[in-house]
Amino acid sequence: MFEPQNEQGVIVLFAQQTDFEIIEINISYPDAIVKRNDNFYKVEFEYQSSNFLLHKHDPEVCDLIVCWIHDWDECPLPVLELSNSAQIEAEIQPVPLSALINYWKQRALKAEKQLERQAEEIKGILELNRNAQFECICPICKRAFANSKALGAHSRFCKEDK
Repeated sequence: MFEPQNEQGVIVLFAQQTDFEIIEINISYPDAIVKRNDNFYKVEFEYQSSNFLLHKHDPEVCDLIVCWIHDWDECPLPVLELSNSAQIEAEIQPVPLSALINYWKQRALKAEKQLERQAEEIKGILELNRNAQFECICPICKRAFANSKALGAHSRFCKEDK
């Protein structure tokens, strides 16, 4: 049996071994629109289901993840794991709303921590600028420099009109 090594292999296996009809393949997220039993699904193909998270896809735009290896227990979407032959014929079950809420909470907490780190970096930069001693100012662009050597290096490349 063919075993995929990447996302493209997952697409090939999906086309060969499932009863889904591929309606459309996209060059961007989500990867495809497929049909089964008069139901349409927006599908994202991944080699591992956790790649969906790494790629920062929005789960509200997708109905189903099709993968070779399902390694994301907290996944907010239904997953069709092609390495599990019992799943291939099974009906797609919706994921509970609590899983989707938990996913967005985690994304929000991660974004909040990132913003806090960036705010601390900016505070540090502002503090350095407040404590800096500037001796020279470029007469062309009015930028401040710590010494005449730095001003001289800058003045050779200053692009402001004289």
